[in-house]
Amino acid sequence: MDEGFVILGSWPGRVDNIERKVNLLSSGYENPARELFEELQSVSNMVLREHGKASEQEKREMSDDLKSRLRKLSRAMEDCEQLVDVLYRRNRFMAGLMRALDLRRIRKLQAEVKRRTAELDRGITRLKTRWAEDELPTRTRDQKLNDQQEQWASTTSSNVPSTAISELSQAGSTTAVTPTTTLANASIGGGQFNTVGGNMFRNTVYDYSQHTSIHNHFHY
Repeated sequence: MDEGFVILGSWPGRVDNIERKVNLLSSGYENPARELFEELQSVSNMVLREHGKASEQEKREMSDDLKSRLRKLSRAMEDCEQLVDVLYRRNRFMAGLMRALDLRRIRKLQAEVKRRTAELDRGITRLKTRWAEDELPTRTRDQKLNDQQEQWASTTSSNVPSTAISELSQAGSTTAVTPTTTLANASIGGGQFNTVGGNMFRNTVYDYSQHTSIHNHFHY
């Protein structure tokens, strides 16, 4: 079994054992030890709750990704168990002699548990954010991409110089020249000429002049 699952599986029994011994403490250790236990219980419940809500795949990711942090908190939990055991076995006389040292140990462990709590909280938040992004529908991700592309296109077009836009507009409004169907009926600058018709006219006049007085007139 994965180490992370083993660590998490051991926590409920260990927390219950610490609580039972804290409830039996006396000689002035009750309140400091209770505060330490509550810190430990809070982070344990938070991790186990988030792990319980996750899917099987997410549980494996959590166990693997947070393994180092889980291990550190587990060591802090073990230190708390040992300290509570020592305090539980102390008689009143030894409790008075060791009180200052014991209280320092309790405060040190409280600070350690708080650090591990913050680390695990950040790790779990990062994982949940990633899981939420992975669950987004494909359509939603595509829409986000389209929105980004449209925003980029809008920004790019806004940077085109106005003079260039004006020139493009003028070029687009220029009247197009309509091609003629035949060269014989071509038009240039609004005028027309008919090459076929012109040739026919010249040939007709020439043939006619060969057989009329007009031709004879120019040769006498």
